[in-house]
Amino acid sequence: MTTDRATAIARARAAWGESIPAWVLALAEECDRTSAKRTATLVQYSPATVSYVLSNTYRGDLAKVEQVVRGRLMAATVACPLVGDLATDLCMRHQSAEWSPHNPQ
Repeated sequence: MTTDRATAIARARAAWGESIPAWVLALAEECDRTSAKRTATLVQYSPATVSYVLSNTYRGDLAKVEQVVRGRLMAATVACPLVGDLATDLCMRHQSAEWSPHNPQ
């Protein structure tokens, strides 16, 4: 799969230019290391979304994708006042979950 490895990173670099964000590069590297489909599953987005992000044509909430990639692939954390350090993607999942009176968090 050497050809595929060069393709994901090369495509991302061509689309984003010199200002390619580190998280996009990490996403491309993971695609090269495994596959676009496995990477999409890992970050819980569709393969199409991963492709759009790499090609810099994603029209959705890029900041959300960034936080998930940073949490899942780059081990980024945030300081949560309730549970302590938390992966950024997990924090986002908690924030978007429906509130329940049975969960103290």
